[in-house]
Amino acid sequence: MVPKELLLLGDRPVLHHALDEAAGSGFAAALVVLAPWKRPLVERYLHVAGAPLPVAVVEQPEAAGIGDAVLRAAPIAGDGFGILLPDDVVLGREHWAALRSDESTPGLCFRTVPPGETHRFGIGRVRLGMVQELVEKPPPGTAPSQLAIFGRYWATAAVVEALLRRAAAGELGELELTYGFASLAAQGSPVRAVMFAAEIFDCGTPEAYLESQARWYARPR
Repeated sequence: MVPKELLLLGDRPVLHHALDEAAGSGFAAALVVLAPWKRPLVERYLHVAGAPLPVAVVEQPEAAGIGDAVLRAAPIAGDGFGILLPDDVVLGREHWAALRSDESTPGLCFRTVPPGETHRFGIGRVRLGMVQELVEKPPPGTAPSQLAIFGRYWATAAVVEALLRRAAAGELGELELTYGFASLAAQGSPVRAVMFAAEIFDCGTPEAYLESQARWYARPR
């Protein structure tokens, strides 16, 4: 079995594209959160292929959600850090400049999706560049907007603290990263919204991956 992180898009795995994005956006190092069985395979790849910046691996013993993965990395990452989900490969870097323009304030990227797809994503209500509300995968017809969260975030200690409170509550199910930002927005704390409109190579599902492969090879060089 091949870890999703090592699926090829062009001549490089999606993980390598993510590390290239991080390095090209001014990050000094990266933490990769993995299931234990993936660790030796990913570390072997990184040893052989090299990486564009220093990389450390953090294990997530169970698939307990992206919020749980962030909590496992946060003690190493520090007070402010970027979060990048490698399922979506992008070539631009401008979104990170916007997300990091005020590193004391958390922020996340949004993109517009069709009304019939809002139930698949975290959806935000945004006013004047600030998040007013976040809803994780709202039932069809109930979404507050068509702005879907895109997997690029700037997290602060306040986001981590909100996730810790949710984890301490002991609720069943995965710990969603969205909650950390939604909790702050609900309290009236500033959460910045960055619009993302560049091309995305979605590798999150088999169908999307095949379509992205075709677009990747057809793109202008």
